[in-house]
Amino acid sequence: MSVTAQRMPPPVTAEEFLASTTRLGPGKHQLIDGVIVAMAPASPTHGLIQARLARLIGNHIDARKLPCRVITEAGVKPRVRGRTNVRVPDLLVTCGPPPQPGDGIVHDPVLIIEVLSPSNDDETESAIMSCASIPSVREMLVVDSVQRRAEVWRRDGAGTWPVDP
Repeated sequence: MSVTAQRMPPPVTAEEFLASTTRLGPGKHQLIDGVIVAMAPASPTHGLIQARLARLIGNHIDARKLPCRVITEAGVKPRVRGRTNVRVPDLLVTCGPPPQPGDGIVHDPVLIIEVLSPSNDDETESAIMSCASIPSVREMLVVDSVQRRAEVWRRDGAGTWPVDP
């Protein structure tokens, strides 16, 4: 009896992924190393944390009259392996031009926020490492949805990430 090798489909490029998002079906998707991955719906706790952070950060931006916006679940394209990756952080802040209709990704996020849930622990770590390669990102925040804990990662003046948060 012979074993037949299964062929892996060719990796999907970021451009192909962004062009196909309307045909992927319901739910959210990410492109991870050329593979389209469905994202599970957020738990109510995850959603509550995400909404509260969006409101608090948005209020802070408005109070200081900053030219920035909080955006939920928008795509970003990492610099490392950007050809085959489009990540979707829970929240991001951008201070660049407002997104235009049809924009598939935010090009210049300055803050990336991920809400850590028991079901997405490994994926969140991978996403954070990937988003750290985006040149405009200055800070990253990881908020735990189970424990009262958050990690803030901030680039130093030379643009280097710290070893520990």
